[in-house]
Amino acid sequence: MDDSANATPPLLLGRDANRVFNELYGRWIDEHGVDPDEDPEFLRSWRRATGCDPETGLPMNPAEFTALLGGSTHDREKPAE
Repeated sequence: MDDSANATPPLLLGRDANRVFNELYGRWIDEHGVDPDEDPEFLRSWRRATGCDPETGLPMNPAEFTALLGGSTHDREKPAE
């Protein structure tokens, strides 16, 4: 069974995310005939395409997000007890 359709896409930031947004925005108008600014489904699609949860906009893979920021979840100090 191929799970690639359900795989989490890589988290995209900056210019990569902008490129995906612009491509998707243009196709959305052509394919759906709906203004993307008025269609909540567009936002969900863009979030998923850039590796974020479609409903919350948070990264689907928090470890990847932390690595992109140059840190590690293991580097954080534990709260004082």
